Amino acid sequence: VDDHHFALAGHDADALSGYYLTEEQGAVLRVFPINQRLRYLIPFADVDQTLAYLESRRERATAITMVDDGEKFGVWPGTYARVYEDGWLDRFFDRLLSTSWLELTTLGDVVERRPPSGRVYLPTASYGEMGEWALPVETARELAHAREAIGHLADGERLASLLRRGFWRAFLVKYPEVADTYWKMLRLSKALHAALGRRPDDAYLVRGQAALWRGQANDAYWHGVFGGCYLPHLRRAVKGALLQAERSLVDAGAAPEVLWTREDGNGDGHDEVFVRTRALAATVAPDAGGMVTELGYYPAGLDLADVLTRRPEAYHDQVRARAAADALGTARTIHDAAAPKEAGLDALLTYDALRRGSLMEGFFDDGSEPIDPVAPWAEARDVIASSPLDCAVREVPDGGVSIVLSRSAAGDRPVALEKRMTIRDETLEVDYHLRPAGGGRLMGRWAVQWNLALTAGHAPDRYLDLAGRPTLGSTGREAGRSAVTMVDEWAAVEARLQWSPAAELGWGPVETVSLSEGGFERIYQGTALLLVWHLDAAPGDECRLTATLTLTRR
Repeated sequence: VDDHHFALAGHDADALSGYYLTEEQGAVLRVFPINQRLRYLIPFADVDQTLAYLESRRERATAITMVDDGEKFGVWPGTYARVYEDGWLDRFFDRLLSTSWLELTTLGDVVERRPPSGRVYLPTASYGEMGEWALPVETARELAHAREAIGHLADGERLASLLRRGFWRAFLVKYPEVADTYWKMLRLSKALHAALGRRPDDAYLVRGQAALWRGQANDAYWHGVFGGCYLPHLRRAVKGALLQAERSLVDAGAAPEVLWTREDGNGDGHDEVFVRTRALAATVAPDAGGMVTELGYYPAGLDLADVLTRRPEAYHDQVRARAAADALGTARTIHDAAAPKEAGLDALLTYDALRRGSLMEGFFDDGSEPIDPVAPWAEARDVIASSPLDCAVREVPDGGVSIVLSRSAAGDRPVALEKRMTIRDETLEVDYHLRPAGGGRLMGRWAVQWNLALTAGHAPDRYLDLAGRPTLGSTGREAGRSAVTMVDEWAAVEARLQWSPAAELGWGPVETVSLSEGGFERIYQGTALLLVWHLDAAPGDECRLTATLTLTRR
């Protein structure tokens, strides 16, 4: 484990050597501390520096452990030229083999030849950088300031190592989308474990268990210098595997094809409605205006609701600072800040007040200014997606599930709302009944946002079926429309959205700025589609609007 664990337990990382014994309820384990100094020297420093450090440890250390990512030897930016073309690797091994006082060995050999260096009890932790990434943004900034201040003190580097940082599971709070995936994975794990206990040789369940394991690949559950949950292809791989695992329970007869439950399925204290049909797995959040946070399509293994919310990150301060200078530097180590991959990224550093989902609604005053399809809510008089709705759920005769969400026009609300959702087979239909508050007249604009994700934003084979086939990452607006189709030829999926009466359609990309080993980069997360109707209802009347999303394989 990283020597950071030992530092948090009060040990001097610079004095660690060999291995240590720890135990849990009497079970003894040998633990080797990975030397962070070596991790940072190799391969970024000259070979002479690495050997000088090892020589400085000769008198105090019996063995020093080096374990690190293989990607740093050729995959991370600038390392291929350094390690191979410039001959670093050859020089490094030549020096190791020709240094008489240095012996290369294995962990097992050390255990056989050396006694333990002592006993230790380690706290729950990750390596230092991971702990920083898991912190809330403001706390991460404060920690950075504290480290900088401590670094100026005598022995500052050692003192800074005592800073606690954060806890890995805090990623599940920082990114609710990740938490949803995590909790779904746990539900499926319990269901598959129980089903396999009854029928261990069932081929469907065995394949489902393998899919579950693929869905536990960790990189999509956190975010650090490697992109993590900001990378849609990582999330898509995990979510697709979990959809396959979920479907295996149905194929094995261990779960019904059509099912709904209402429970707190993600540990946030609020009930969600989980719906499964022949083709869809949907999650609806009544306490968030009935927004749809999952829309898994089994035939394609694709969650079309997988659009990550735009959130502040501590490193965004670096993007703003470097954007003006248009810096093109190369990172010294993988943990140093890299340059932006393109100019103007600072203009994309806008953040969402609400989590992204589909069927997010708001009421706006009439006006000539168009509503921003990507970020409309700041101008709304009433944002439905930020308030809880009453909810009733039942199965319907044709193999679907009906969810009725409603609220009165109490207080200063201008609209009384009934939102009827029906999920069946490959379709999600919503039927709005809107009534004026009190004895007044209902005049204004009603906007419904769908945040949908296919597999790319700017590829020519992923587009809207409008004139000129604009890509999913384009921006536009058309009045008087009643349908649009999002086409993904690569994934062989079409998402057709139809509505009545005709309305204005606006669309635009949801893009984030995140940090990867290659630098700061723009990432397409999905497309926001905004339908805008003009309302005019006299006292006692109601406006009725409908929309249907149908998913099909091409």
